[in-house]
Amino acid sequence: MTSLLEDWDIETQAFRPSQVYINGTYWGIYNIREKVNRFFIQDHAQDIDRDSIDLLEHYAIRKRGHRYHYREMLDFLDRYDLDLSSNYEHLHEYMEVDNFMQHQIAQIYFDNRDAGGNIKYWRPQTAEGKWRWILYDTDWGFSLQQEDAYVNNSLAFHTEPNGPNWPNPPWSTFLLRKLLTNNDFKEAFILKFSDYLNTIFESQNVVNHINANKELLKPEIKRHIKNWRLDYKNWQKHHERMKEFARQRPDYMRNFIQEMFVPGDLVSVKVEIGNGGYI
Repeated sequence: MTSLLEDWDIETQAFRPSQVYINGTYWGIYNIREKVNRFFIQDHAQDIDRDSIDLLEHYAIRKRGHRYHYREMLDFLDRYDLDLSSNYEHLHEYMEVDNFMQHQIAQIYFDNRDAGGNIKYWRPQTAEGKWRWILYDTDWGFSLQQEDAYVNNSLAFHTEPNGPNWPNPPWSTFLLRKLLTNNDFKEAFILKFSDYLNTIFESQNVVNHINANKELLKPEIKRHIKNWRLDYKNWQKHHERMKEFARQRPDYMRNFIQEMFVPGDLVSVKVEIGNGGYI
């Protein structure tokens, strides 16, 4: 899931599969994955001092640095209406709004049921430092726990004002709910989400991406499954489940956007491109 977003303005963990042996004994496939810490941030962000950052997780739990800047932002959002353009512009001094928007769109499309409090975010400790969100631990998405999870209205889930303590407590949906009260953000959110459903999240593109990852594991997977006494057919079943999610999800997401925002009727457009042009 995270590797789908390589061209997005969002930090994700690089990974590659490996064959693991312990004292010469085969242990199968393990994923080498970047650890989200100050070294990760320094590697992903240019000109950042790893010892001069604020890194938080969950509900402002401090992993590095301080949290007063984040709490100040929450206090601002709690006190002021974002339907005023001046307040919305002032929020941009606290956080990178487009980065947050992309983070939310990804979690909603993935139907990541563990996304509410399972978050990490950071900022440089500078006067201009703004909060950015790191996309990680998305493994509950793409129908892991439910065969037809593509039917789940994750847009409503991620904007629920009265969710349970887990998985989507009110504090975890507060930022998105507040930002959607601003018309500029709401319009950008709808348009960007719609664009992604036609490009990055377009069904065949995602199916191709899933197949590419399958091919990466294919030479080793039977040996791994035999070692742990697993079921090869079960691996194939879950592979097909992910592809079915990719095929079905865009249409369901368009309906969820229609239900919540009523942006107008869907329109089919046919484009014919002449020599020298592209869309």
